[in-house]
Amino acid sequence: KVYLERVPTSDFKKEDFLLKKKQDDTAKANALGTTTDKPKSQIKLPDAAVKTNKDNLLTKPLSVQPSKPQQQKPQVTVVPKPQPPVVKKEYLKNPVSGKNKPIIKDDKTTVTPKPSVGRIPEDAINFKKEDQSTISQETQVKKIPTPKVLLERENNLVKTITTSEEELQIEFYDNGTIDNDTISVYHNNQLVVSNGRLSYSPISFKIKCSKTDSRHEIIVVAENLGDIPPNTAMMIIKGVNNIKERHEIFLASTEQRNAKVIINYVPKE
Repeated sequence: KVYLERVPTSDFKKEDFLLKKKQDDTAKANALGTTTDKPKSQIKLPDAAVKTNKDNLLTKPLSVQPSKPQQQKPQVTVVPKPQPPVVKKEYLKNPVSGKNKPIIKDDKTTVTPKPSVGRIPEDAINFKKEDQSTISQETQVKKIPTPKVLLERENNLVKTITTSEEELQIEFYDNGTIDNDTISVYHNNQLVVSNGRLSYSPISFKIKCSKTDSRHEIIVVAENLGDIPPNTAMMIIKGVNNIKERHEIFLASTEQRNAKVIINYVPKE
């Protein structure tokens, strides 16, 4: 069903050729004394619009009534909703489990999956934080190899000393007659005196003790036997800050045997 109605004014803009045609028709009608507009009452609908009683509808023709011009509704601007960022998925192989875990990436953030928790080594559980200087000292001591002369000769332990002094001074003198005895001294496998000639003037060096470095091993090696064998020396150990801390040790070394002294540090309570 199609319903048509005529309105006084059209919502559509007429084209130029329609306006021109209407002007030409109006001019002709005025010349002939007639008008092209017909009254609304004379508008007839086609026969198809007339219904019969067979369809149980009205038999009267439908009258077309003019409608009022429709008012244009104000336009409403619709603001589109912001769309969520596009998520890109990538996959990274987990070095622990060997499985691929997704890595979610967008334009702003990057989320990296946590590796699967495996068996934690016991060393990591029992690890204790220590002073970096202590670790470096222990590593340095471990890296120092044992000198060949200490491996080839017997290292005879002469004395073990226990002290509470943090800093000690060690001195070597010739014991008795000066007979050109020459020695080398190793402190924890590290050479501190090389070919030192014993005399009335001391050959000296200092060592520092701490809780982490409490054991000190001093080994005297005879480089020669001097004029009167064996090679003899007097070793004096004394505290730098405490004058009362003093130890005198007589050492004798040969070309087959070294003299060793051990110092153990025990701090005061």
